[in-house]
Amino acid sequence: MHVDELPSELLQDIFQHLANIPAPKDYMPSCYDEHVVPCVEVIYSPDERYAKSNLAKCALVSRHWCINVRPLLFRTLALRFTPIASEPGTRTLQDIAVWLRTSGVRSFVQEFRLILTQRDEGSQIGLLWGEALHYDASMLFHILFSFSYLRALKLVDVRLDRFAQFRPAVLDSDLKKPSTLNLESFHYIFNKCSPFCGSQSLPDLLYLLTWFGEVKDLYIGFVPLILGPEHSTKGLVFSKGLQVSNASIEGDLSIHLIIESLCQTLKVDLSLLKSLSVSINILGEDVLDHIPPLVEMIAPHTHNLSINMIGLLTLAHGGIHSIPNSYTAFDLSTFTSLQTLRFDIPVGHIELTSMSYEQLVWWYISNIISTTTRLPLQEVTVVLQFNGPTSMHGLLAGCSTFMAQIDSMLAKIPSMRKFKLCKRGTEPSEEEVKKVEGLFEELKGRGALEYKVADDEAEVEHLIEIIPGLQE
Repeated sequence: MHVDELPSELLQDIFQHLANIPAPKDYMPSCYDEHVVPCVEVIYSPDERYAKSNLAKCALVSRHWCINVRPLLFRTLALRFTPIASEPGTRTLQDIAVWLRTSGVRSFVQEFRLILTQRDEGSQIGLLWGEALHYDASMLFHILFSFSYLRALKLVDVRLDRFAQFRPAVLDSDLKKPSTLNLESFHYIFNKCSPFCGSQSLPDLLYLLTWFGEVKDLYIGFVPLILGPEHSTKGLVFSKGLQVSNASIEGDLSIHLIIESLCQTLKVDLSLLKSLSVSINILGEDVLDHIPPLVEMIAPHTHNLSINMIGLLTLAHGGIHSIPNSYTAFDLSTFTSLQTLRFDIPVGHIELTSMSYEQLVWWYISNIISTTTRLPLQEVTVVLQFNGPTSMHGLLAGCSTFMAQIDSMLAKIPSMRKFKLCKRGTEPSEEEVKKVEGLFEELKGRGALEYKVADDEAEVEHLIEIIPGLQE
């Protein structure tokens, strides 16, 4: 039998097998875009790129093979776009909408990722980034609601400014009505390290969400909001709400505004969520006023909490008295559903008036953990990100009192299964491991202590992995 005569059922099995083969460790796709700024995530994982490369080759065998491989080849589709046609080979939203309409792949796409292209500073986009942030948002309607079986959507750095101006009337008659579009996952994020993304109007983001009847897993990450009165959601009412099963929200001072809007404007009931994960990036003293209303809002419903004290090192340069009590004493006693707790701590050697910065770090962690002893806590993770000459040995020295307190408090929590201490850098020496084990004897005795190097990206961008289906 000639390969072109193989039945479709057998071809589907072959193609599915090819799609599931993991990429070799040294795999480097030939289409790697060297112009992409390094901090921008890759739109396809190595495994996905490897699979697509193999499937694309199958499409070249014959027309029969091409017809059968297309549904799997385009099941996941990730595209970059530029706000303006600035360089040869770049795509605008208009270009993508036209391609989707003429290529015939819309019915195959189940997961769609749309990412704003960020070029290096030498390109035209890099020079005109402020102007380039503005583009025709109505094109998003044509793109997002042209898919027949869309189940997962990811938007990265896609600004929705003035998005709410556009109504269903702008859609072609053949497009799916938005109220019928339900998603397994919706992932909306702005790059933390990108000055290109601008700010986002909260009403526009909320209006986009009203186009979905249900989102099983919702992730909103680090969205820089426009906070002026003209962008307020006060009095904003939508005729329909949003059904959410699992939610994960990451941000800084604007995070409570996003959660508040989800509850009040889109009628999301936090008490009905199967899982709520919140990551708080505390930049400095200026955001402290936002913590009490946030805690009051999320405390009874949060299952996974991450506290990123990225501003602690900066504040500490002013001395121990420059760090407000409210900054270092985060009371979690009302987080009655909390199961996992994570600390991201910047570490650098600073001599303070009454203690070293290293002591301050462990004192801070100990204070917070002391408020969790009555909670159903199962896992605590501390990730130490070194910024300066401080070593792990220096961090452990003189801090045994605070570590003993942490060890004793966590060991007494019946539900506690794991305490993970992670650091950036080289693998710990045998002496270093013994030192850590000696400081957390009770947890080690329970088999709950894990000391490791945080060399996996998932240890840093951990909230993404909490929500199923959002991994790249």
